[in-house]
Amino acid sequence: MYKYHQEIQFLENEYWWGGIVDEGINMPFSNFYSLKDINENNYNNQVTSFFISSSGRFIYSSQPVRFKIDNNVLIIDSINKIKVDDSCKNIKEAYYKCAKKNFINEAKYPCLEMFKIPQYNTWIEMNYHVSEEKILNYAKSIIDNGFRPGILMIDDGWQEDYGTWDFNMKNFKNPKSMIKKLHKMGFKVMLWVVPCVSPDSYIFRQGEAENIFYKERKSKDTLIMKWWDGNSAVLDLTNKKANEWFKKQLDYLQNEYGVDGFKFDGADPHFYPKNGVFDKNMARIHQARLYSSFASNYNLNEMRACFNCQGMPLAQRLCDKAHSWNDRGINTLIPNGIAMSLLGYVYCCPDMIGGGLVGDFVNNNYQNIDEKLFVRYAQVSTFFPMMQFSLGPWKVLNEENLKIVKKCCDIHESIYPYIKELVKKASIDHSLIIRPLIFNYPNKIEYATIKDEFMLGSKYLIAPITSKDTYKRDVVLPPGKWLSDLNEEFIGNQTITIDVPLSRIPYFKKIK
Repeated sequence: MYKYHQEIQFLENEYWWGGIVDEGINMPFSNFYSLKDINENNYNNQVTSFFISSSGRFIYSSQPVRFKIDNNVLIIDSINKIKVDDSCKNIKEAYYKCAKKNFINEAKYPCLEMFKIPQYNTWIEMNYHVSEEKILNYAKSIIDNGFRPGILMIDDGWQEDYGTWDFNMKNFKNPKSMIKKLHKMGFKVMLWVVPCVSPDSYIFRQGEAENIFYKERKSKDTLIMKWWDGNSAVLDLTNKKANEWFKKQLDYLQNEYGVDGFKFDGADPHFYPKNGVFDKNMARIHQARLYSSFASNYNLNEMRACFNCQGMPLAQRLCDKAHSWNDRGINTLIPNGIAMSLLGYVYCCPDMIGGGLVGDFVNNNYQNIDEKLFVRYAQVSTFFPMMQFSLGPWKVLNEENLKIVKKCCDIHESIYPYIKELVKKASIDHSLIIRPLIFNYPNKIEYATIKDEFMLGSKYLIAPITSKDTYKRDVVLPPGKWLSDLNEEFIGNQTITIDVPLSRIPYFKKIK
């Protein structure tokens, strides 16, 4: 598959980012990094054949690659011949040059309401056991506990079956009325969907007749693949008929029930086993790109698995995080968010506050919730473009900690005008919304390895706590004059040490 081989020697004091968003925790890459093939594995999140360095060099390919780092050499195997662009002075110039040349330019952005008020998802609250009564009670509890209504995502379990995209009438007696009530309460409603169809059903037989599924290579029979929810046929998105069929299902949900948008899950490479064949031959990871392109037709959307989709008007979510201080928990939010943004996926949501792995919650009936961790999750999310809850904070936090989380929501809403400005600008020139310090200050090479601070645009520097039992931290302040959240003024170009009690999210506004 991979015809071309390239080795790029690191320059002195050069750092690289690229490839896999979920590996942001390991970026910038060090001397050694094990082999990764983004056609075989997207690591549950966005991937791209885009690599960029602090020295202003970059690589971009329209096709998937495999790569590793061995003794300060970036080694890339590719389908098509690619070359290193070394014409730029720094990382910022390199990013904009690559974006102008390679990213999609639709001048569109996701629904702005996703950025203003926190989103709410039923996953941790209800798992697969969603119902009309539970959803309406959840929505009411959001408002009754002093939170503003926003986007409400009804996750897996609402449907009659995978591919039978209609409400399960056992649990939803009148879904149209339910959505009208949610709208009246101030919510917009999204439904979770995947490109899967359960076998041995009428819809499956109908899809077989229309020839819309991924096929087994030798027999040309529909391939039944195994995924986290069982065994299903999967839509072949290279097939025009499959896209038309899927759109018809989703349009029906909007027209019949008043659904506002969709959370698009799935389309990872493992959804398309190697022994299958597409209607139009292409690398498997391209299904994630086609799925994202399909999703971009709906203004209110959410995506998790993408390939080379920079510039599409998609709300991009970091993959499910653990309710943990480490081990792919809160410690990954900033570095993975930076990687997502720096690789061109700028409309970033940092997963559900407190964590999005349902097993961390349902098995202990919320008895082992770490309140401090939940609060710190909310504080990190405050200055991301979006915030998202699932588990209602009023269920697991004491009164004092609940006030802190509410304050996070208030701060986020107060800076929404600035976030909106950044979102609209990004749709035109691909500019980053959240940024590593090295991006705004590309000549300060010592900023390249800072992974516990980030900037929102050029105005705010955010320095939250992401480690357990920590109430003091060092903050690197870039050049300029800064005003802290405590109204203290600081001259930049220095490192300061600050106290950070649980009630504080440290941020600094540039005033000069």
